[in-house]
Formats: sequence, structure tokens, C-alpha cells
Amino acid sequence: MLYRLPERPSVVMMDHLELTKELTTLLPETDRHPYYFFGPGYSRASAGHRAFHLLIHWLNKLGEHAFLVPNLAEPVDVWTNPDLLTPILTRQALEHHQQSNVLPIVVYPEVLTGNPLQADVVVRYLANFPGALGGPTEFDASDVLFSYSSLIASRVGFPDNVLMPPVIDTGIFNPGPQPLDRRGCCAYFGKYVDYYKATPFGLPDNCAIITRTSPTPAQMADIFRRSEALYCFEDTAVALEATLCGCPVICMPNEHFKRLIAGEELGTDGLAWGDTPDEVARARATVGNVFGRYQKTIPRFFTQLEHFVSVTQEHASTAARTSAIHAEDYSWEMLPSRELAKLPQDQVNPVFRLRRYLGELRREKDVFRLIESIARWALRGKICGVGWDGHLFIDLRGKSKTATSEQRGKI
Repeated sequence: MLYRLPERPSVVMMDHLELTKELTTLLPETDRHPYYFFGPGYSRASAGHRAFHLLIHWLNKLGEHAFLVPNLAEPVDVWTNPDLLTPILTRQALEHHQQSNVLPIVVYPEVLTGNPLQADVVVRYLANFPGALGGPTEFDASDVLFSYSSLIASRVGFPDNVLMPPVIDTGIFNPGPQPLDRRGCCAYFGKYVDYYKATPFGLPDNCAIITRTSPTPAQMADIFRRSEALYCFEDTAVALEATLCGCPVICMPNEHFKRLIAGEELGTDGLAWGDTPDEVARARATVGNVFGRYQKTIPRFFTQLEHFVSVTQEHASTAARTSAIHAEDYSWEMLPSRELAKLPQDQVNPVFRLRRYLGELRREKDVFRLIESIARWALRGKICGVGWDGHLFIDLRGKSKTATSEQRGKI
């Protein structure tokens, strides 16, 4: 960061000449507590992942110090989006923070259990109701909770802590230059089928199926501009993308979909709760209001982000430091290679465990050769596991390879 911005909510529109009048130094402030976002890599298919990375991006744009700490236990295609300012925490940055008089603020998603980094300041970001997609249903009393919507925030007892980043790219999802003839319908039931293992119901014949990864965003927007309706079986950003394109959404209530998470913020225009004729007619009559209302969430987000910074920085300033944060195992240096990242987790995890165990010996060439050998064995599908019975051994699908005496001595 080159500077700290004096007026965050208006920073996007601030003239550079006006900005220079506010600056007294080009050096960053060093007393700000950094943010460590412990979570997944970037995914266009997940609104929750996009929100997590957008929070890092805008905290950095507004003069804070925010980093992604990759959760290596989750499968990933890419760690970051090159268009976003989301640096991955390095050991150098970690050591610098430990030597400075700052206390990292660790942000966990609601689906993560526990405190893997053993942080003294913990923030939980709830993109859904606790336990709805796994994870804990209760949190420690010392945790600070911020939620995607006011409904979730009220449910968990922090009604003022709402943080709703606008994650939809309205450059893609918009009504388009002119109305198109609408014919047929489409449906989305991602988590309803993939996570809850339920069966969709009430769909008309010849309904096109939308998935999390297909078609592309631009193709999806074109489908929405040409469809009479989208059927949804869960609360999803796909529904918002559809209504932004002028396509009414028919919400199909079920045991996993009983309410709209962001109904207060986004309203119910363009959304039919059930497929009754009256509800569908109301959705069609009001869908044209959605785009304008959504645009108003952008300035509101900066106000919420200002509140987030104020609350978390104050909390970190008053928290007691009990021990050094345990983030070394998840730093940039621990990320797997591109080839290794594509492997199934049951093959990658043994390599991660070995890397963590030998992290402090990373300069020993023979130890690194051993790590590289294990990675090659994993890539070839030959590795079954890594174990320890007084010395290191690797199960190579029926054959065991034991570390040499020299390697054992260094281990």
C-alpha cells in the first residue's frame, strides 16, 4: 500500500489532485492490525468465494493490510484472481507482523470449525446461516461475527454487523441494450442436488439446466435475457444474476429453502415465492426494478466496510496477545505446484503433511529431494500414504520406501 485514503466511501470517485492534498507521506501506516483471510482459492462459481476475495481486495484498496491465507485442505483451481488485489501471506510478511506491535485479525468463513491459526482475534464471516452448509452452529463468545445480510446478523446476535459485498458483475449481468423475445425456461439446483442430494420437482418440460460451471458467465447472461423464467431450489447468486438480466425467478420452497437470505437488502422484486400464477405475475411485473436497486448496494457496502474496519481494529487494539499466530503452514511458500494442486486431496495431503513437518529443514537439499520424490510418486498415482514409526516411510501401493539413514538423521 502506498497511502492511506482519507475518505473511504468516496475513494472510487476521488480526484487524484484532491487526494494529493490530503497526503503527508507516501509511506504506509505501520500501526494498523493486518487481516488474514483464511479460506479457499478464488472461484467464479461460488458467490461466497468471490465475496471473501472482494473483501480482501477492497480492504487493501482502502489502505488496510489484508492477505489471503490459503486453506490447503480445500480443492482449488486457482488461488487468486489476477484482477483483484489479494496477496497471499508470505513468511516474510508474517515475521514482519510478529516483530511489529500489531495483532493479526483472522477472518474465517462460517463453514470452518475451530481456530486453525490459533489467532487471538477471530472474526467469522457468515455468508449463510450457521450450519446450513456444514460447520459449527455456535461460536466462541470472543469471536466477532459479521454477516452477509441483516437477517443472518440478527439471527446470530450481531444485528449491526452486516457486510454485503456486491459480487455480481453488472457489466455482464444486465438487461442488455434492447429487449429480446423470451421463450422457454431454465433451472438451477446446484447445492439442492450436489449437497443435499435432493430431487428437483415441479419443472416444466424442456427446461434448460444451469450449473455452477457451465455455461460461461456471458453465455448464462444471454440465456437469462432470452428465458421466460428461472426455477431455483436454493438461495443463490444465480437468481440475482437472472433478475439483473430481466429474467423472473420462481423460487421453489423446500426444507432447505425456507426464506430469502438478503430479502431486506435486495427486496423481492422479480422473485416469485412458489409457482402460483399470482406470484409469477408479480415477479414479471417487478423484475425491471432489480437492476437499479442493486446499484444502490455499492455505496452501502463501503459504509458497511468502514464499520467492519472500525469494529475489528478496536477489538484487536484491546485484545490480549497470548501466543504467536500459527500461519507458517499455510503461507505462500507452502502452496503446492500447479501439477500437485490438480491432484485429488487424498494424494496431496500426505505431501502437505510432510512439507509442514519438514518446514524448518527446507534448506536441507537431501530432505527436499525426498519431498520432490514424493510429489512425483503422487503425480504418477503410486503413493498410498506417508507414515511415521520412528522414521519416515512412504507406502507406494504395496511397496514401502524408507528414508535413508542420512535422511532420518536430518529428520
